[in-house]
Amino acid sequence: MKKITAMMLLAMFIIGIVPVSFAQETDETRDVEDVKTVEEVKIIDTTTETDIRVLEEKRVLTPEEKMRLARLRAMHEKARMMKKDVRDVRVKAERMETKMLDIRAHMREKFQRAIAECEAKGVAPERCKAMLEKRMALVDKLTDKDLERLKNIDARRKAHIDELEDIREDKEFRKYRVEKDAVRARSIAKDRIENAREDFAKAKDRYKDAREKLNSERTELKESRDAYKECADKDSTECDQKKKDAITHAKRTLTHMANAILEHLEKAKQRINEAEDLSEEEAKDLLTKIENHQAAIKDSLAKIDALPEDATPEQIREVAKTIKDMWKEIRSVMKKTVGRLVNAKVGAVIVRSRHLQVDLDRVLARMAEAGKDTSAVESLVDQFNTQLSESKLSYEKAQELFRTDKVDEAQRAMSAAHNSVKQAHQTLMQIFRTLKSQGESVTPDSDEASEAEEEAIEDQADEADDNADDEADEEDEEESEDGEEESEDNEDDEEAETTA
Repeated sequence: MKKITAMMLLAMFIIGIVPVSFAQETDETRDVEDVKTVEEVKIIDTTTETDIRVLEEKRVLTPEEKMRLARLRAMHEKARMMKKDVRDVRVKAERMETKMLDIRAHMREKFQRAIAECEAKGVAPERCKAMLEKRMALVDKLTDKDLERLKNIDARRKAHIDELEDIREDKEFRKYRVEKDAVRARSIAKDRIENAREDFAKAKDRYKDAREKLNSERTELKESRDAYKECADKDSTECDQKKKDAITHAKRTLTHMANAILEHLEKAKQRINEAEDLSEEEAKDLLTKIENHQAAIKDSLAKIDALPEDATPEQIREVAKTIKDMWKEIRSVMKKTVGRLVNAKVGAVIVRSRHLQVDLDRVLARMAEAGKDTSAVESLVDQFNTQLSESKLSYEKAQELFRTDKVDEAQRAMSAAHNSVKQAHQTLMQIFRTLKSQGESVTPDSDEASEAEEEAIEDQADEADDNADDEADEEDEEESEDGEEESEDNEDDEEAETTA
């Protein structure tokens, strides 16, 4: 309002100044720079146009007339510009006054709707009405600058509410349900989650044990193979025993390899069983693939057990090739499975954070209504919003790439989404701390609720971190295995030939 008043006073000041000496001067004797007031503008505007027209109609002008024409044109142009400036000031002042009235009217209408909702829901209507009227009284006292800030915050909140509605309909996010304590795609009984986590830990231990046995057995297989090579051209009972030992170690090596793959699959299976970020359909699809692979590996274990003591090179080679081919396929499936698990967790964090955007806008609006400085928090909130938008785009890209089996590209997009979520989480913690230092919280009526919200986001972000770390461990492990497998692929044929 102060700004509007200042503008109106300026306009009145310009219009009201009339030098007494002007009446005694003529257009011909005054310099254009002397034209300074609107009253002079009016006089010049009514005389110069006629004089200019008269001079322009003359075919030949004397030097004095040319100078006079130039001066009249300049004065006429200045008169035109001054009229425009005064008109612009008046229009701007009128628009700003209308704008401020519109903002107050908008806020008043908004509070009236809120009062009606309180009454309709029976939520302490008298208390609700008193609180909202108090807020309206605060708005009425705001400066033009604060009103503008409040309007911008309110507009941003509306945009975020619309985005939230879009997310609810988005195919990548609509599976998630926002509940009091978490964001879930499905609900799993607590005891089932605990059992799945226990089974995962057991499978992890069994996998580690199988890997250690596999590495140890490979060493013994190499030693027994070398021992048999030394007497392969001799026909003796001792050499026959060395041959049997080599075949036994070959069978054990294949057995430990198959068991390691089985436990690797079991770990992923239990991760899926406890994942509330996957829909039932997604979980069922992943579990079916894993269980099919487990059945195929168990079938290979039965074939290994069925190998005779005097198995031929072809028999050993056939079983070994079957297991290795399955492992290559399983490794790709596992990479995709673990990636989808991490991405699902990231999606849940994004949905929860999107709801927080609206809550943060509400807190900023309350602060603006009270005339508090929101600049520090708004800067952080803008940063938080940007990071969330980046994570959403990367998440959606990863989902699409996973669907088309472009696993490596999907993992890069997933990693980008995860990093953006981590950054958003860190920014959110700064927002909470800043709000707390100003006596505010995300849930104004309950500091405990605000802390619970903070912990819930932090827990989900931590779980996403844990899953991502597990994925990195799996990749390192698999790369190590790939190197071992490649170095031993050529040896396997030789092992099969020599042990037979």
